[in-house]
Amino acid sequence: MEDTKDVKDVKDVKDTKDIKIYNYDEETKEFLGSEEAERDSLGKCLLPNNATYKKPKSRNEGLPIGYINIFDEVLVKWIQVEDHRQYVYEKNTGKRVYNKSIKYINSNYTLIQPSKYDIWDYANDRWKQDEEAILADKKLEITRKYIEIELQGMEVLDPRDLTKKIKMDYNFASILKLSSALDLNNKLGRGSLLIRTFDNESINISNEDLEKIIKILGIKYQEMLANKWEEQDSL
Repeated sequence: MEDTKDVKDVKDVKDTKDIKIYNYDEETKEFLGSEEAERDSLGKCLLPNNATYKKPKSRNEGLPIGYINIFDEVLVKWIQVEDHRQYVYEKNTGKRVYNKSIKYINSNYTLIQPSKYDIWDYANDRWKQDEEAILADKKLEITRKYIEIELQGMEVLDPRDLTKKIKMDYNFASILKLSSALDLNNKLGRGSLLIRTFDNESINISNEDLEKIIKILGIKYQEMLANKWEEQDSL
């Protein structure tokens, strides 16, 4: 049975008029809502735990936007606190996380969203661009473009139907180039690779299909080597 306590701030406990109670969260003490108080068999009002007869401020009564009511059990009254629960960004990583604390935002986080190449400047308390990361990505992009050009005209599987052969080049160099292209795609956050098929059709191959093609080419390459070894053994 829920613990209750007798009413202490209502003058006439035998009054049949409905009396409201105001509930608050057991942990955060934030206002949750109101309801009518229950009475015992003698008509006396009962107050559950984590509840009060004191009414919190509403917006119309001066509660500022962005603030919530918190019940102070020591002072036995509602206080208005700014609610800091929102998405913030970790200064060390730039990662977006949710701040669960009502009362404050930890100094390791900021409300300012970083761009792709930003790192936190602790001396000036702001984001700044990471020139080394920008340069590294430029080098990766140049390498990726070079590999993409080399792959033009390469004989591959049609990613729209991996069971249907267009043509396949089983040599190890082709598999290595495709693997390198996939690795660079992942590092650069790109989702596809442009390849021109033997019939001069340009197709964008997704990273997922690229992985399947590399696997298939690898299996075919191993089968081709195994056949060659069998032929040599038979000589």
